Amino acid sequence: MSIISRRLLMFVGALAVATLSLVAQGPAPASAAAAQGAVPPAPAGRGASMLEPDFSKKPPVLPLIPAEEAKTFLLPPGFKLELVRSDPDIQESAQIAFDGNGRMFVLELRGYMRDADASGELDPVGRISVHEDRDNNGATRPTMSSSSSIT
Repeated sequence: MSIISRRLLMFVGALAVATLSLVAQGPAPASAAAAQGAVPPAPAGRGASMLEPDFSKKPPVLPLIPAEEAKTFLLPPGFKLELVRSDPDIQESAQIAFDGNGRMFVLELRGYMRDADASGELDPVGRISVHEDRDNNGATRPTMSSSSSIT
């Protein structure tokens, strides 16, 4: 195969790839139902259609106590959910991590978005708290606040 035919083959291949990617990024072709303004039905069991936004008035979502909140989780058979720590032991948790000894490290961003104006957001009131079960009874206890004054 000559060098010219190789370059021509590479050019045609690159052109085909560019054409296919442009076609894939373009809008989907209009179907007859969409052209008439009909909205396809929602898939069974998946709730309302996401194609049309629902701006109807909804009741406020109220916080639940931990026992009531645990009832809202859907778990596979054989799994269980247990509360480890909650307010007031942990305030404004942002992230958790566990080490190899079973200790739970919690990043608490207690200054984050206290109000809509974000007043006090840069105050150094955050902390990393450590919680562990020292007597193996299944209940963790806060052992220390390893870092305070985190913004």
